[in-house]
Amino acid sequence: AVPFLNEALQQPATDYLACTAIEHIGPEAAGTVPELTKLLDEQQHPQLLIQVQLALASIGPAAKSTTPKLISLLKTSRDPMIAAAAAHALGSIGAVDADEPLRVALTKPEPILQMVAAWSLAKLHPDDNQLKQQAITKLQAGLNSDDPVMKTAAAEGIAQLTPKKADIREQ
Repeated sequence: AVPFLNEALQQPATDYLACTAIEHIGPEAAGTVPELTKLLDEQQHPQLLIQVQLALASIGPAAKSTTPKLISLLKTSRDPMIAAAAAHALGSIGAVDADEPLRVALTKPEPILQMVAAWSLAKLHPDDNQLKQQAITKLQAGLNSDDPVMKTAAAEGIAQLTPKKADIREQ
């Protein structure tokens, strides 16, 4: 599917759908990172930028080459959803050099950005109980939001930070 998806990413009529497919495929779509990177550089449409970042997040560590571009979006975007998507991607790909911009994002007034930045820091530092507790607190607050996007993101974030029963038994 990767060659087909790379072609689809090059076409404005299909780039968004290709990003959505990549998000669902995950790490096996790592071969699309170069084309996704081009979209990060070229694209101004907010929804597409967010979807590109969600695709990169789903690919995970194989998308680490996009770290500088994601950090730039986190720092400079005036759209809190684009910045939150960048924070999510940074945590998902394991961008350990994103600590400082993520910590700055925690101080921004947008609750969605604070919540996702806290989640990302906890993902990047799984042994730091203070960061994990900070993330859980922000995520629990997100569950109380009237915004369905915030609630969904909060629920998914908690699920990703909370050990599964099988993991607990192994410990």
